[in-house]
Amino acid sequence: MTARRIVSGVVLASLLGAATALAQDAPATSPAGPPPETQWDKKRLDRLDRDVERLENTIARMKPDKAPPNLIEPDPEVIALTARLDELTARLNDDEQAMRKVNAQFDTVSIELSKSRQAEAQARSDNQALLTKIGELEGRIVALEKAAEDAKAAQAAQATTTTTTGEAAPATSGDAAADFKAAKALMLSQDFAGAAQGFQAYIDHYPNGPQVAEAHYQLGEAYFASKDPNTAASHYYEALKGGGAKAKWAPEATVGLASSLQLTGHAKEACAAVAEFDRRYAKEAPASVKRRAAAVKTQAKCAA
Repeated sequence: MTARRIVSGVVLASLLGAATALAQDAPATSPAGPPPETQWDKKRLDRLDRDVERLENTIARMKPDKAPPNLIEPDPEVIALTARLDELTARLNDDEQAMRKVNAQFDTVSIELSKSRQAEAQARSDNQALLTKIGELEGRIVALEKAAEDAKAAQAAQATTTTTTGEAAPATSGDAAADFKAAKALMLSQDFAGAAQGFQAYIDHYPNGPQVAEAHYQLGEAYFASKDPNTAASHYYEALKGGGAKAKWAPEATVGLASSLQLTGHAKEACAAVAEFDRRYAKEAPASVKRRAAAVKTQAKCAA
């Protein structure tokens, strides 16, 4: 009822406006006084409501192909704002569709990245397993090689060695430390031939023994004392090359190498060995070794 009364008021206002315009356009007549004011009581308002209801029913019964009467003139500003709203709505819809496409592409990239990371992790795991397997195989190879060397040493310990004079030497005891000690005892007793035989047997039977480098040094000393500087030089060299450069006997071995080289006509190499002695060992070497080095330097005519 309230809505109808509002519409009725609008219609009434329109009618009053039209009446006023007609009154102004009408020819002037003798003044008859102001028209009586219309009294809008409940009866009149109800009649107006019924008229508006009949108008609404008439509009509702109109055919669809006929446009309804335009009772209110549309506002151009409202039309413009509506068009702008429709444009912004369309652009928003386009942006939403573009965003959905971007999100879909991002999801695809994320899935591919996840798969790539999983593949990388699997590859790392496989590589680690392979490295572990390789380590195990290398360990087994080292163990097999050691077993083969031990077997070879055991076989050599049971065999006899032959000296340069054709004499058969007794087999080793199987104890590397004891065999080295026995050879050194022969060296101290100046049995240079027997000592050389013993140290050579130690090297042959225990190629990985802890005193192989020193055995070469002792062989160099034995052959030098036996007037064989050429063979002595090779054993001095093997002693220093095989980890003996830091041994307590390294100064003597270096000077022995220099002296052997000088005696075999290799003066330049002898001077290089003396220079190495001066650089590494001269400061703490015994006086006797220093005197021997000085003699080699003089004999080989080394530069001062």
